[in-house]
Amino acid sequence: MASLFREQCGLIAVKLRKIKGKTIVSINDHPDIRRALDGFQMESLVVDCTVGGGANRAERQELI
Repeated sequence: MASLFREQCGLIAVKLRKIKGKTIVSINDHPDIRRALDGFQMESLVVDCTVGGGANRAERQELI
């Protein structure tokens, strides 16, 4: 499963490198994603996730 995730991160990076112009992507901050997107300008921030309602609130790192 982990190798599939890394493969998908690599595919995202390939697609992003082909874009002519600018784009903004918001994705979970994960070491495999950071490795795949090496060379891109990145910023990490904390976001509140409330999947399943406010009682299930959790802070997560998001990579922009």
